[in-house]
Amino acid sequence: MDDGREPGKATLKTGEKILVGKGGGVALLADDIHSVRVDGDSPVRHLHLYGRALETLSQRTSFDIDAETCKTMDIGVKSRVAEGEGVEGDSA
Repeated sequence: MDDGREPGKATLKTGEKILVGKGGGVALLADDIHSVRVDGDSPVRHLHLYGRALETLSQRTSFDIDAETCKTMDIGVKSRVAEGEGVEGDSA
């Protein structure tokens, strides 16, 4: 729906909804947009596998459908030390 010309603006509409139950899975392509919702109060574990390490995916985009906005997504917890950076306690 959106032509991508205005930075920070994203007009999207919800498409197909897929219910993934216990033992199930779904595969997405690199440009697919998705969200994850967990219903209920029971503890749930879900596993996401990407083609590359999260810290190399610097162009992931987060969308707010209601506000019609988008922004580059912070990867959160970094699982690797970037090249050239030391590890705390590392004297090298």
